[in-house]
Amino acid sequence: MNNGVRSAIEHGVTDLIIVGDSRRATQQSMGVIACRKETLQLKLSQHKELTAQLKSTRYLHVVRAYNAAADSLATEALESQVTKVVLSESRKTEFKTLNKIPEVLYVDDLPADQDSSVSPQGGAQRSARERTRNLETTLDEPARADPKEASESEDPTTVQTERIRQVRVAQDEERGWADLKAYLKGDVESLSFKRAANASKLADRFVLDEDGLLQYYKAATTQSKEDTKG
Repeated sequence: MNNGVRSAIEHGVTDLIIVGDSRRATQQSMGVIACRKETLQLKLSQHKELTAQLKSTRYLHVVRAYNAAADSLATEALESQVTKVVLSESRKTEFKTLNKIPEVLYVDDLPADQDSSVSPQGGAQRSARERTRNLETTLDEPARADPKEASESEDPTTVQTERIRQVRVAQDEERGWADLKAYLKGDVESLSFKRAANASKLADRFVLDEDGLLQYYKAATTQSKEDTKG
């Protein structure tokens, strides 16, 4: 993860979305749960130093099926104990095929009867993904059996309602999220002192939307300073 953040900084990225299939790593990076292993604490400290250089950082947890490219690289690195840069064009093509992250980040807005192959300037994929999903509300979206589960014949409103329901259920089943929801609602009597204290540490990073879902936000430190000066 840290290598990816370094690469993003080197390429001039200022607003970064970090996608991973490890729920624990995602939550530790966000500060939702503690990291007690010393070697990982060092990595986490380095991660915080790196992300502090960015205007904003968002985290998105996805199932491994969407993150197969990164999983393949990580498996090879663990087996060889060597970090390497992929230069082979055939391998790059393979990873592009395995990478399903765009299916999580973007919504296809092209009409069903429109041929994407005739999009101007070869921008079929870009024009089909004009709207970015609300990443905060998909933070803990449950895995779907098939990335293409939602067929074109389904009512978009019904699909969206079901997704909201799934996210709500997933958040309510995770005690940390459920405690945070209770804290934000002011229902602290239902929490032990320790659980309420843990929730209070995260309260300024989350809001509850009208659907009862937790939305994560991180103010852009650099941008905030500029706004203050202005």
